[in-house]
Amino acid sequence: MHPITLPLVQAIQRSWDWLMSSQTNLHAGNNPTERFIESMKTTASARFAASVRLRYKSKAYFITSTIFPLGLILIALLQLTGIPLKFNNQVLTAMTAFLAVSVLVYSVTAGTAHHEVRAEQLNECGDRIKKLVRSIEREYSSGGGQLASDKLAIYEHEYHLVITDTEPHNRNDFRRTLLDMKGPAGVTGLVRLIELTQYYFLRFIEHIPHLALLSVEVVFMSDMLGYSAMLKPLLDTPI
Repeated sequence: MHPITLPLVQAIQRSWDWLMSSQTNLHAGNNPTERFIESMKTTASARFAASVRLRYKSKAYFITSTIFPLGLILIALLQLTGIPLKFNNQVLTAMTAFLAVSVLVYSVTAGTAHHEVRAEQLNECGDRIKKLVRSIEREYSSGGGQLASDKLAIYEHEYHLVITDTEPHNRNDFRRTLLDMKGPAGVTGLVRLIELTQYYFLRFIEHIPHLALLSVEVVFMSDMLGYSAMLKPLLDTPI
């Protein structure tokens, strides 16, 4: 091969590897102990990501459960002010009752999900895994980069007990961990773009119930005051 061609081929190969994330290696340890440690670190990060996800979900439920009733109160107050409204009293009463029942069901669902408790449990699980990792690393270092197979089996059993004590993280939590990784474990190029798109798309889907509930209320109030007419054809109540 021509001496100029070889660097070009290597550059193209490196670019292709970066684009397709061909060099990504999640558990690049040199022996079972190092690979086990890397696996534990990955799981701990995923549990922390799951904890953050549930905390955001809890906040979204809280904000929606707070704002939505205020909208219902505003609808009732507007009926009392004498301001000309685009729906008659029967429609306003029916829709207010429907929205009130909707937010009640929504609040009960949020309460039974126990997002804050589950988030705390997942965060605690991540902390316990990190503590176990530190213990293994200390013993591994003091042993000159060696860890007996029986010791490794004991740590694996402890790790199994820790992760089965709480609910598992989901695929999107692991995807968040994967996107945060640097070095050989990090994804690059097209694969990273795909994973990033999937991550934010699934996070958006999780918040559709909050957005849908608030959107219905906002659209109804907008139609009621005459700023829009999106629901008016469905309710068919011309004034």
